[in-house]
Amino acid sequence: SMVTGSNTPCIKEKGHKLFDGGINGSGVLHMQATAIGKDTVLAGLVHMIDQTQSSKLQIQKTVDIFSARLTPAIMFLSALTFGGWVVRGEQVAHAFANAISVLLISCPCALGLATPAATSVSSGQAAKRKVYIRNGNALEQMATIDTIIFDKTGTLTDGHAKVASFLNISGLDDDYIVQLAASVEHNSEHLLGKAIVEYARSLELVILPTAKFHSIPDQGVRAEVDTLEVLLGNESWLEQQDIDVAVIQDTAKQWAKLGDTLIYLVIDNKLAFFA
Repeated sequence: SMVTGSNTPCIKEKGHKLFDGGINGSGVLHMQATAIGKDTVLAGLVHMIDQTQSSKLQIQKTVDIFSARLTPAIMFLSALTFGGWVVRGEQVAHAFANAISVLLISCPCALGLATPAATSVSSGQAAKRKVYIRNGNALEQMATIDTIIFDKTGTLTDGHAKVASFLNISGLDDDYIVQLAASVEHNSEHLLGKAIVEYARSLELVILPTAKFHSIPDQGVRAEVDTLEVLLGNESWLEQQDIDVAVIQDTAKQWAKLGDTLIYLVIDNKLAFFA
């Protein structure tokens, strides 16, 4: 999610809050707008980035003080250069050109522009990577950080789901089970379904033809493969189908604690595996 940092699709039901900038993974969504324009969450994030880019860092304040003192010194040095060349008997035009050269070379503009430019670019690049920085001081302090501890599972990901492991309790061959699952999910646009299909392709398994494919938004999919009725979905949906998942409940809890998103496969009303 753009707000929570998690890349795992979440189920939204009647009464749940939605945030602008999110993506509807599947199904039709009916919603009521409770905020528009500057009052939306997305506008708040944009405003926060703008504040970061416009905030003045401590190092910038130091540079501004230094620049304020440097300017009179440059003016004095330029005048001294002009006088030195005139005293040596050079033409006034030549002395004036050298004095102007001192002003141009010593102009403190670069000092004043360097920090705001760095702040603007860095906060903008961070936002592209879904890292939102509240103020410039935090950005400045990051240079001294050597360790960052994240207390939320599933935040540090590349946003691409993949099959980490699976448990086969059906007695059927592992490859055949994966082949069945991939054949059903081949018709789905769901993030987790695509991960199963990619896993099957990595094993060089052939996608089997399916019939009576049906997708239930935020719940699962079902279809017929090789005359078998195959269901893939989450635990709550399977319980609604009167499927007993108690046999793998302990293992499922352990995997969930590791941050894995679980998907269950049922063949002819019998739990076959989950991943």
